[in-house]
Amino acid sequence: MSGTCNCDTMDQELGEIIINLKNLRVLSLSCHLTHRTGDHKHSWLANLQTHNLSELEFGCHAQYNWADEICVELLAPCMKKLTAVKLDGIMYGHMPSPWHPPRELDNLLAHIDTLAYNEHSSLHTWLVSKRSIKKVVSLLFFTLDQLLSSKLTQALVTSSSRLELLYTQNVHIWLPMQDPSPYLSLQSIGSISINSSTSVSIILITDVTANQMAQESEILDYLKPLAFLNCLAFVECGIRDGDRLSTEWSQELFAQVEVQHPSLTHIYLVSRKVTLSPVRWPPALMYEKSTTCGWKKSPCDCLTYWDIATGKDFW
Repeated sequence: MSGTCNCDTMDQELGEIIINLKNLRVLSLSCHLTHRTGDHKHSWLANLQTHNLSELEFGCHAQYNWADEICVELLAPCMKKLTAVKLDGIMYGHMPSPWHPPRELDNLLAHIDTLAYNEHSSLHTWLVSKRSIKKVVSLLFFTLDQLLSSKLTQALVTSSSRLELLYTQNVHIWLPMQDPSPYLSLQSIGSISINSSTSVSIILITDVTANQMAQESEILDYLKPLAFLNCLAFVECGIRDGDRLSTEWSQELFAQVEVQHPSLTHIYLVSRKVTLSPVRWPPALMYEKSTTCGWKKSPCDCLTYWDIATGKDFW
């Protein structure tokens, strides 16, 4: 068996196929090739023949300076129509990838409005502050690192755009501690982790009525700190136990939810482990507010954060 690495050959052969897809609109690339100092993988991205690319998922775990490298490709003519970009890079030694802004900054993702990332590079901060970002998806642990959450808030404060969607872990814990001004236009948020280690999940309700009443009050406690979000229409609640999704929430609970959040029309219950993962978990549930018969429950697909941000269909 030869010890020769074929990663570069694989990358080139893949690129030769993809660059000729002239009608390509959505591209998802997740790279786990071998890392070597000095590598510049995926340079073929700059040569895509399509002029219709609007959505790009780029994840490279093969190089430390991926943020610098991908900017070379993002400045190419084929990238000019991008509106949704997911940048998924590996963190070496818990340090974010360095980013040295290119000279052609005016042309870098000029039309982007949806951004997803899993580490805090200065590239992400720049995009949030300088572009019209309306949707942000992050897997950073803001609840554990207030510095990271404050950087997002500071970037949003300097932005001319109004954030409409925000998906990260335990958003109900860290968001109320931020300057509220950049978040007042939020219409869709997640995840509210209703099975956190600090409390009993409402999903774990049994048929015992007494327990149900006590546990339904807990979900109100999760939503109460977010009452300042007057435009909120959609809430995602992340749970781990998909077998418990059959729980029937009472109309009394929803009546109290409506007092806190009168604009709320959808509550999405989903079992997931890694919210940016392409892996689909058990079917989810959607509680939808009806104008005639209260809140109704129906099964729906399990979507990732990125699916929701880019408008994938729940049914």
